[in-house]
Formats: sequence, structure tokens, C-alpha cells
Amino acid sequence: MIAFAAMLLMAAAAAALVATGMPAAPRAYLRFACALLAALAAAAAWDGALAVSMALVACATAPAMLAMAARPVAPVLVMGVVAGLGLAAALTGLAVLALAPLLFSALALIAARSASPKMWAASLALAAGAVWFAFGDLPALMAFLSAAVLGIALALRESGRRAGRADGGFAHKRSVSSRAHATPAR
Repeated sequence: MIAFAAMLLMAAAAAALVATGMPAAPRAYLRFACALLAALAAAAAWDGALAVSMALVACATAPAMLAMAARPVAPVLVMGVVAGLGLAAALTGLAVLALAPLLFSALALIAARSASPKMWAASLALAAGAVWFAFGDLPALMAFLSAAVLGIALALRESGRRAGRADGGFAHKRSVSSRAHATPAR
């Protein structure tokens, strides 16, 4: 279990690093999902019972944040609903309350970036993680979440590159060009 927790922690950290050049909104959603997955990894390394409760919260909330990073829609409403479902799932122990938003988020990711094979693969990884977690396999969920979060981050980064910008499509506006004020060599 600790090896899968370490893998999830490293994947979340790598996805957060990939998000550094993105605009503020997708970067914030992606990093919030990474923080939730890092909390799941810490809980899994600490205690098995705590890990299951944290997995229910993370399964409801993190995929929704990943979907909003791809296409932000009504963030306050979505965050309120999925956080409520995640907490209700953790309090009652009903996994269906957490897995329903996860599967809906996987479908939303496919609809948001249907042309990207990486986004399709990440969405399928979310769905596969949900299936294995429904059968009680927490390490498989962590493995599939690792693949999904990293795949979504890379797909978002690639979609910016396809927009035609060499910096990944997420450059900050610069007030002055570095070439315009460079002194000529003498």
C-alpha cells in the first residue's frame, strides 16, 4: 500500500509541476486536485481505515476539479455538490455517492477534449479506478488515479501547444521584449 501511495504522491507532484505554465484558473483546479490526491496518498501510508474515507472524498472531488481544469463551468455549484457528495460518502460509507461524480467527471473530460487521445486514456483510467474501488481495491484506485492526473495535466499542456504557441500556449504577457532592449555586441 505504501508503494502505491508513493506513486500517487509523485504523480500528483509531477502534475502540479506540469501546471506551472498554465493560466490561473486551470492551474488552480489542477493543483487542488493534486493536493487532494496527495492527501489520499498520505492517508493510505498512515492508516487503511482513514485511507478509505479519504478515498471517498477524493474520488468525488478530485476528478471534478480535473474536469473543471479542462473546461470550467459553474465552479461554485460543482464544488459544492461534489464536496457534499464526498463528505456524505465518507460519513455513510456508501461508495456510490463518490463514484457517481467520478464517472460523470470522466465523461465530462471526454466531452471537453474529445480529440485528445491522452484525455481519453485519462478518462478511461478514472473509470477503471472507479470499477476497481467498487470491488474494494484501494491500491488499484491509487494506481489509476496516478495515471489519470498525470495524463490530464499532460493533455492540458499539449492542448495549449496545439494552439500554436511555442511556450505551451500558456505564456504570461510580457510588457517588453527581451530582444528589443538588448544591447548590441561590440
